[in-house]
Amino acid sequence: MTISSILDKTKIQKIGKTPVVVLPLDVWQKLESALEEYQTISSLSYLKSIKESRKQIKVRKLYEFNIRTGKFKKINKVK
Repeated sequence: MTISSILDKTKIQKIGKTPVVVLPLDVWQKLESALEEYQTISSLSYLKSIKESRKQIKVRKLYEFNIRTGKFKKINKVK
C-alpha cells in the first residue's frame, strides 16, 4: 500500500480548531502494524539483543526453554 493510496482514502475534518484525519479501520490496522514493525527494528535494545544472540550462536552458548518442564536445556548443535 503506497502513501498516495492511503491519502486517497483519508478524510480531513476539524474538531474545534484541530484538524483530524479519518481512516477506514483496515487501513489504520495496516498502518499501525507497519509503524510497530519500524519501531521494533529501529530499537537499540532490539538490535543489541540480535548482536548478542549472534555471538552466542558462534560460541554455541544457546539454551532451549522447555515449556512443559519450565527449564532451560543447553543446545549442542545449531539447527
